Amino acid sequence: MKYARPLVVIAQGDAKEILSKAKGSFFANEDPKDIARAFDEAMSLKEKDHFGLNNKSYFEENFTLSKLTHLLVEELIVDKK
Repeated sequence: MKYARPLVVIAQGDAKEILSKAKGSFFANEDPKDIARAFDEAMSLKEKDHFGLNNKSYFEENFTLSKLTHLLVEELIVDKK
């Protein structure tokens, strides 16, 4: 996500939810044919840069060290109240 590239992902649960929000991933299940389909879809897409930039923007807005530190401090302060 940090490097502005689209992703081909086999994920479930929280990982899939987070990557779906970024709008820069192609999802597949564990079946090799489905993985190949996801790669074909990613490689044929003309807006690869747009998908990659979506990932980078989402990463910068939600997962930088300063953002995560801020969220952790907020949680610690709320827990003390």
